[in-house]
Amino acid sequence: MTTTDWRKLLCWLRAAFPVTAKVVVSRRKIKNNCARTNCELNGRRNMFRVYIDSKQDKSGQIDAILHEWAHIRAIEAAGFGHGESWSRNYGDVYSLWESEYNQ
Repeated sequence: MTTTDWRKLLCWLRAAFPVTAKVVVSRRKIKNNCARTNCELNGRRNMFRVYIDSKQDKSGQIDAILHEWAHIRAIEAAGFGHGESWSRNYGDVYSLWESEYNQ
């Protein structure tokens, strides 16, 4: 996935599914995982650092950022893990991506 395509996807995600926290996303090699999100307290508000494994193909990187973005939205709604809040957010994010972005 090119850097330009990656940035377009992140801009679309931020516009379609805004979050209140600062989100920093980077692609790099990650051992034993396709992605991870860390939540850090930055002053009075949360900041999320999302790491996507750059060794994945384009499809894997897209799936990973959609998955992690759903985590951020769920955490902001006070839901952690892969529970109901995450499931609902992931469904919303993935459905809109399929219908609007994945052309």
